Amino acid sequence: MGINENNKLRLGFYGNDLDAPGTYTDANWHHLVFTYDSSTRGRQIFCDGELVASDVSASALNATSTWYLGWYQSDKNFCGGLANTRIYSGILSDATIAQHYNQEKADIP
Repeated sequence: MGINENNKLRLGFYGNDLDAPGTYTDANWHHLVFTYDSSTRGRQIFCDGELVASDVSASALNATSTWYLGWYQSDKNFCGGLANTRIYSGILSDATIAQHYNQEKADIP
C-alpha cells in the first residue's frame, strides 16, 4: 500500500495489484486510504477524500506475512513521513473517509 516506484498509488497483492491512474510527484501532504473487503474481494484507493481507483481482485488476499509501512524490500525506503496511521476492522463509508480527510487537512499548516 502506498506510492510505487512509478509514483502511482498502489494496493499491492503480489502481482494482482490495483494502481490508481495518474502520478504523485509533488511534495505535498496527501491523505491516503486503502480498503479491501474480503467478502466481495472489492478494493478501493482514496486520495485526499476522493475515490481514485477501485476493482474486484481476481483472487482473495492471502495475507500471512508481515505488513510494512514506509518500507519495501531491503533498498526501497519511503522518503517522507507517515502520520496518523490507522487500521480498521471494517470498511469505512465514502462519507467517513471524506470526513477524516477534512479533519486531518484542517491540522496541516
